[in-house]
Amino acid sequence: MKTCLINCAKCYSANALILVCLVMFTACTSLLTATFNNDTVGNPPNKSLPGNPNGDQITYKTALEDRLEVVTRPDFATRALAHQYASLPSSVPSQDRWINFRAKSTNLTKPVTFTWSGIADFSSGQPFLIYLEDGSGGIFGIIKIESDGSVMLADDAISDSEAGTIASGQKHTFIVNVDVANEKYNLSVLKSGGNITVENHPLFVDNNLAYANPAHPTASFQFPGGAGSFTYFLDEIFISKGKN
Repeated sequence: MKTCLINCAKCYSANALILVCLVMFTACTSLLTATFNNDTVGNPPNKSLPGNPNGDQITYKTALEDRLEVVTRPDFATRALAHQYASLPSSVPSQDRWINFRAKSTNLTKPVTFTWSGIADFSSGQPFLIYLEDGSGGIFGIIKIESDGSVMLADDAISDSEAGTIASGQKHTFIVNVDVANEKYNLSVLKSGGNITVENHPLFVDNNLAYANPAHPTASFQFPGGAGSFTYFLDEIFISKGKN
């Protein structure tokens, strides 16, 4: 299975974080690009995602704005999005606590790749949740970054398996290649001290006919609840797929 990478992803040496531009495969199509570079520092991110590709967007409810702030940080060469563990009223339902990066419409006949860089700046509290979806409720995969840094992959609705560990404050890049036709995904987490690699993990819904097609591949992020000095920093998010 080919992995489509667009623009630049972060790669790491044992001694320092270095920026390495990965070659854009000509066999891939960009579905979403979110870099936050044109957003205003101190504000929530621009939902419209101007520029190419057309049709991608960020969605989040007004209640979530206190958790979202575009920032500059020495670890990142560009602006980043700070997703904070700020308190929300109990009246805000779970479905309104997500920030969603929703790609333009596409079919799922070729693998779709989700790529993002980040830093998990927390060491206690609830996990940071990441859902990779078809944009209509069909879940490709669920990833949890636990407060101790464990990266957990949901095997089904009640069980998880541990893929590896990310240290608090450690810069990393996720690359998740979703192959709906074969009902599996591959995951890599690039980081100093050794990468995390998982191959051929079953999709959360292991029936390719259950997914929307055409779809809006979506990466959704959430702190489930509570409040505290915990933040997940998102540097860049890309969604791409193989050309038909």
